[in-house]
Amino acid sequence: MRICAVAVLLTLVASAAFAQKCSANGRFCLYREWSEDATEPRVIFTISDELFAPGKVVGRFALKDPDGEPLVSDDGRFVVFVMDVFRNASVAIRRSDGAIVATIPIGDLLTEHDIELAYAQESRWSLEGDRLVLSMFTSQHPKIETRANVEVDLRDGRVLTAKRDLIEPLVPAIHPTTAKSKTTWLEPRCVDGATVTFATAGLPRVDSAIFLSSAVDTPLAEYPSIARKARISGTVRVEALVDETGAVTCVRTTSLAFGIDKSALESVLRWQFRRIRTGATIAPVRGMFDLVYELGRVSLPTTNQ
Repeated sequence: MRICAVAVLLTLVASAAFAQKCSANGRFCLYREWSEDATEPRVIFTISDELFAPGKVVGRFALKDPDGEPLVSDDGRFVVFVMDVFRNASVAIRRSDGAIVATIPIGDLLTEHDIELAYAQESRWSLEGDRLVLSMFTSQHPKIETRANVEVDLRDGRVLTAKRDLIEPLVPAIHPTTAKSKTTWLEPRCVDGATVTFATAGLPRVDSAIFLSSAVDTPLAEYPSIARKARISGTVRVEALVDETGAVTCVRTTSLAFGIDKSALESVLRWQFRRIRTGATIAPVRGMFDLVYELGRVSLPTTNQ
């Protein structure tokens, strides 16, 4: 008796998951039910007009193993099954009778760059007229709300938007350091033929903010992929030596896991400064600053009904 009750409960929970999905204008709704044929389990989808002819069925089809969340077009002619954005995801466009219009791999819509960064994005699917729209934030900074769209024609599955990188690379923020405590440094690295090294005596230390204001070219490597996937964030303290020409000769950093410290060091070795004056002369100097690595937006992908 208890087993039967549990089975009934599970069936009700499963059937309620997508019991009703309506178009954005609220006119057409999609209902899902399980086939009673135990020999070949199927999910039956029914589209009905809920506004002008309540209860009128305008489409019906069955799928053995549907993937993704269904979206219903405003005219009731299309049902699109969309998935969260990941490398092996795809989009299936169907007519109201279940006939397949197109199955589109996510790689046809987004670049490898965007697919890799999509885990920290709010990827929003919607149907607008005869178009499927995937909307994504272009910045990984949580306070920047700019979005870019990828569009697909529902009628034939044509991708209407040229594939390009939509999401800006995730790079660290540069900040002056105010730390006065003792710092534990990793082994420094110097450019070939460096004449100014950490063994050079008497190098004056420049205030962190003044040091950074003298930087004229500050290329930064993108957040290491393995560190993003491992959800690693934090601060790398950097000390750089700059010769009398403004070139960086040696760099050392504090430690941060999964190659972030190495990436920071290699980036700063390519920096260029204006010639820095100490007192009445231009001379080699040393300066410290922080590179702050933050993962930006982190939210679960969602779909618009």
